[in-house]
Amino acid sequence: MHGDSDKHVKMIDVARAAGVHQTTVSRALRGDPALPMATRNRLVELAKSMGYRRNPLVSALISERRRGKPTGHGASLSVLSAGGQPDRWRSKSASYTAIFRHMKACAEELGYRLEEHAVDNPDLRTERLRKILLARGVRGLIISPMLPVPEIMELDFSDFAVIALRLGAVEPSVNRVAPDYFSIASNALDKLWDSGHRKIAFFSQAKVDEMVRHRSLAAYLAKRYVSKKHFLEPKLMEDWSFEDFKAWFVKHKPDAIIASVHLDYMIIRDWLRSLNVPIPESLSVINLDCHADTSEAGFIHDHELEARYAIKLLVSKVESADFGIPRAPIRLSVPGIWRNGDMFAPRS
Repeated sequence: MHGDSDKHVKMIDVARAAGVHQTTVSRALRGDPALPMATRNRLVELAKSMGYRRNPLVSALISERRRGKPTGHGASLSVLSAGGQPDRWRSKSASYTAIFRHMKACAEELGYRLEEHAVDNPDLRTERLRKILLARGVRGLIISPMLPVPEIMELDFSDFAVIALRLGAVEPSVNRVAPDYFSIASNALDKLWDSGHRKIAFFSQAKVDEMVRHRSLAAYLAKRYVSKKHFLEPKLMEDWSFEDFKAWFVKHKPDAIIASVHLDYMIIRDWLRSLNVPIPESLSVINLDCHADTSEAGFIHDHELEARYAIKLLVSKVESADFGIPRAPIRLSVPGIWRNGDMFAPRS
């Protein structure tokens, strides 16, 4: 079996060809005496025949980690951002700011630096950015939650381990970490139903629905499929004014409203207050993305867990030299945390 000179053979490719775990190949290539000599020789020969070459930087990182020393230069991870400025992806979102803070702390615990670089900076073309990243010892990339930009697809990922945060950027198709939007919405609906709510409504924005790949809406429609009587037709916020909302509310008289994001939650709350609706006495209002520093009712996204999943997944890929776009991307889904808040109350 011979390697293709145009393809970078990874340790995981050798493991698949040998029918063993990647860890076994790693042990064989470093001459682990605990592994039978026949197994070591077989795997070393297979790796040679396939054209596998060790990445010296990764080997150095692993050696330093084993000695318990900070990895220093050559042990960097970077968040790729849109908008021309490296930190713009988190500058307008308290959630993203929290995720970055937790990612940075987790990276430092594991001996890595976490940087930020802008992908669509007009003064920094993708090939130049690639060279800068390599020169700085960056081998792990995190695609920030951003709308797709053409430049991201132009970047050569073959020398980097790469994952994505959230579901916004469909391409490149890589491993990603995101809140479990479907289960969060489904659990919120179950919470409302179990607490006696029987006329439930769902509001979202089209752009928000697109960024979560329709998962929240899908959970709602699954419930509505079973009982249209108790789950009203979902509505898009962009199409609504206060007068539209007032006419709808008077007609349907819901006992619960679910908003997909904080902004929608605030708008609906203000509209209901203008209508003098007693909340939560006659109506519960639930947010699927509560801010931690508020008293909103609904689900809080676990930013620390999301950040730790992201960094640990990326570090594992860096340390096994699992570079480039994966053949079969995986997604780690992070559950939310329920909070009763001040706009939720069981119905009689």
